[in-house]
Amino acid sequence: MTVGAEATQGIDSLDLNLNLKPLEKFQQTLSLATGLSLTVCSPTAALVAHYSHPGDLIHPRLLEARHIFKQMIVSSNGVFRVAEGPGRLQFLIQPVVFEGRVLAYVMGGPVWEVPPSARQREELCTLLQMSEPEFKEALLKHPAPVPLDVARGRDMIISLAELTAQIFQDQQRQSRSLSTLAALYEVGTAISSTLQLEEVLRKVLDHAISLLEAENGSLMLLDEVRSELKMLVAQGLDEQIVTTTRVNLGEGISGWVAQEGRPRLLKKGIRDDDTRFERPSNEIESAMCVPLIVKDRCIGVLNLSGRRGGGDFSEQDLKVLTILASHAASAIDNAQLYEQVKRQVNELKALHEVGNALNSSLELEKILPQVLFHATELLEAKAASVMLLDDQTQELSIRIAHGLPDDVIKRTRVKLGERIAGRVALERKPALLPHGRHDHDDLTASADLASALCVPLITQDKVVGVLNVRGKKDGSDFNTEDLALASRLAAVAAVSISNAELHDELQNLFVNSIKALANSIDARDPYTRGHSERVTEYSVLIAEGMGLSPDDVENIRYAGLLHDIGKIRIRDHILNKPGRLTDEEFAEMKRHPEYGVEIMQPVRAFHKVFPGILHHHEQWTGGGYPHRLKGEQIPLQGRILCVADSFDAMTSDRPYRKGMPIEQAIEELRKNAGVQFDPDAVSIFLQLIDSGKVNEIFERKAQSANILSARPRKTRLQADPSEAAPPVMGIPGRGF
Repeated sequence: MTVGAEATQGIDSLDLNLNLKPLEKFQQTLSLATGLSLTVCSPTAALVAHYSHPGDLIHPRLLEARHIFKQMIVSSNGVFRVAEGPGRLQFLIQPVVFEGRVLAYVMGGPVWEVPPSARQREELCTLLQMSEPEFKEALLKHPAPVPLDVARGRDMIISLAELTAQIFQDQQRQSRSLSTLAALYEVGTAISSTLQLEEVLRKVLDHAISLLEAENGSLMLLDEVRSELKMLVAQGLDEQIVTTTRVNLGEGISGWVAQEGRPRLLKKGIRDDDTRFERPSNEIESAMCVPLIVKDRCIGVLNLSGRRGGGDFSEQDLKVLTILASHAASAIDNAQLYEQVKRQVNELKALHEVGNALNSSLELEKILPQVLFHATELLEAKAASVMLLDDQTQELSIRIAHGLPDDVIKRTRVKLGERIAGRVALERKPALLPHGRHDHDDLTASADLASALCVPLITQDKVVGVLNVRGKKDGSDFNTEDLALASRLAAVAAVSISNAELHDELQNLFVNSIKALANSIDARDPYTRGHSERVTEYSVLIAEGMGLSPDDVENIRYAGLLHDIGKIRIRDHILNKPGRLTDEEFAEMKRHPEYGVEIMQPVRAFHKVFPGILHHHEQWTGGGYPHRLKGEQIPLQGRILCVADSFDAMTSDRPYRKGMPIEQAIEELRKNAGVQFDPDAVSIFLQLIDSGKVNEIFERKAQSANILSARPRKTRLQADPSEAAPPVMGIPGRGF
C-alpha cells in the first residue's frame, strides 16, 4: 500500500493526520483473498490509500489515469454498487460514511464479467498507454473471475469501508483531543505573549470561537464599582449591542454566572429561566457561559452561542471552555495590572512633561494647550477647558477649551462662588460629578449631563483658575482615581500658569522700559516723537508678512524700539542742527548705530537685537554704514528696519521740510528696491500698504502732526537738496 502526496486531500476536511498502518494490513489481506486490487480515494478522486494485487498489471496504470475513478464515483447514499467504466471495466464501490457525510470511497477492481472485445481492448490500450502485447499479458496474468462473485466482493468491500470509517472516527477523536490540548496550550501561549488588554481579550475570544466551533461570542468584564458586566469584545453581534450592553451582577445568565462563579450550558430550543430576552424557541441557540476567575474573584464572563452546523454544545465542550477561561482570566488580570501600571507611568510622564513646560516656556499660549492635551489624554475625556480668574473682576473665563462650542467659550463668565466652577475656585475643593447630575451645566454652560470633574488651580495659596474635564470616551463615570490624577495635573499646571502670568508682567515691564528708552531719544526733538514706535510697528508687520517665527518677530520689535538708542551719545548741537551738517558732524552722526550697541552691550538680553541696531543703515548695493555690507550679507533685522525707518522718515514732517505724500514715498521705495533696500522687504511692505494694514499707524501720526502744526518751523541756514527731495540714498541730515 502507498500513500501519495495527494492522499491528504481526502482527509483534510477532517483536519486529521491519519495513521494508515491498520488499514494497510487489512487492505492487503483482502486483496490477496479476493484477487481484487483495492483503492481508497476521496470524493474528488484524490488517492488516500491503494494496494495493487501482485498479479494485476492494469491497476497501477489506472492509478495514473485517475479521471476513470472520478467518472465512476457517484453519490450512492451509503449503498454498495457495481460501477462500469470504459472497456467494460467494473469496480465494486462502497462509500465511507462518517458523521453523516461521505468522506471517501473504497473501490475493488478492475474486473470483467466477460473479456473485452477487440475494440474495447484498443480503447483501453490507448487509455492506459499500454501496447497490445502488454495488455494481453496483463489479462493472462490476472484473468477476470467469471462469473464475478459480487456477494463475496461486496462483503469484503463493505468491511474495508467500515474499517476505514472506524479509523477515521478513532483518529478523529484522538485528533480532537490532541487538537484541544494543543489549542489550549496555544491559547495559553498566545494570550500570555502580550500585556495589551484589548489584544488579550480579542485573542481569548477568537481562540474560544475557533476551538469550539461557535457562531457568536462575547467577553464581558466586571465593573466592581458599579457591580455590572460590560461587553468589551464580541463576534457575530450587532455593534450597538456591544457598545450599549450592561448587565447587573446576578441579572440574566451572564450576571448569574458572574455572581455564582459557576458555568452554564444551554441546550438549543430550550428557554432558560434566567434568559433576559424573549425569543421564539426555534431561535434559541445552544450556548455556554463560563466565569473568568482569578484568586477566587470573578472578573468577568466568556459567552459562546450557536454551534456551527447546528446541534448542541456538549459537557465536554463546556469543560474545554472552562479550562480556556482559567488561562484567559490569568492573562486578563495580568493585562489589567499592566494597564494600571502603564497608566500610572503615563500619568507621571505627563506630569513631568507639564512640569517641564515651566522650564521650556513661560508663555501661556504654549502652556495651556499642553495642560488641555494631557488632561483629555490621561483622563480619556471628550471635552476639557481651563478657566482663569481675573483678580480685578473676580470672574472666571475660559482661556482654552477642547470639545466645547465657540459660543459657549466666548460667553461663559462665572463669578467667584457661583455655580460649580465658581464654588470650586472659592472653596478650593475639587468636584466629582456622576452622569446625569442636574447641575452639570454649571461647569461650562452646557446641557451635556455626562460625568465631569472640576479642580482648582492653586499655587502659593492663590487660586489662578479651574480645570474642567467632561465626558469619558467609553461612556463611564469618572472615579476617585481620575479626580486624584486631575488634581495632581492641576497642581503642576497652576505653577506653570502662575509663572507665565508673572513672566507676562515682567515682559510688559521690560517692553515698557525699552519704550521709555526709545521715547527718551524722540523727546530730544518733538518733531521725531513716535518715530521709534512707528518704525517698530512697520518692522513687525514686515516680519510677520515674511513668515518669521514669533521669537524672531519679537526680536524685530525690540530692535525697532532701540534702533536709534545710540543717538543718546550724539551732542544736541549736532542732533538738532537745523542746517547742513559738516563732514565731521555727519561722520559723528553715522556712528549712532555703533554707539547703540556699546550702550546696550552690558545687558545680555539685548544681544539678539544688535544686528538690527548696528545695520539698519546698510544699503543693498553696499553704500550704507557702518560696514558697507551688501545684499544678504546684511542681517535680516537690518534690512527690515532699513525699509521701515526710511519710509517713516520720508513721510514725516521735519522743521526744514514737509513729509512727502505716501504715494511719492511708495514710488521711492519701489524705485530703490534692489538698490538701497532689500527687494523682498519692499515687496512685503507695499502689499501691507495695499491691504490697509498701515492705516492705523498713519492716523496716529496725523493726530500727532496736527498737535505740532501750529508751531513755527525752523529755517535751514543752508539748503540740502537731498533732504528737500526726501531722504533716501545716504542723506546727510535727518532720518538716520
